[in-house]
Amino acid sequence: MPNDEMSREEAERWLAELIANPERMSAKMFQEGYEASLRKSGLPEAEISPLLRKARGVYDDLVEGEADDVVEDETDGVDWEELEALMIRTNFDPEDIHFKAAALHHVRQLNRCLSALKTGLH
Repeated sequence: MPNDEMSREEAERWLAELIANPERMSAKMFQEGYEASLRKSGLPEAEISPLLRKARGVYDDLVEGEADDVVEDETDGVDWEELEALMIRTNFDPEDIHFKAAALHHVRQLNRCLSALKTGLH
């Protein structure tokens, strides 16, 4: 299985965790993507830790402000692959590039999960 694919079992576990605690899973995906982007950029470890703490605060503020605006089932009609493509094409300010990477990581995980769950349904 190629490195970017998720097994059906992994997808089922991932989806179960997402359903059980969407806020926690969303924060986890953001953190993973943000941290991976920082590490890939070559920043020294001493600079990464404070940025991760700051990003957690930014994420919490962002989610806190948006949580009340989200309507249940609002994402039913979202084309996640198109959202990923749109995010890739969007130009971000250089200081926001790690946030873009975090958001892309999250959407890509969703796409990987959906793709794995669709396998075997045809």
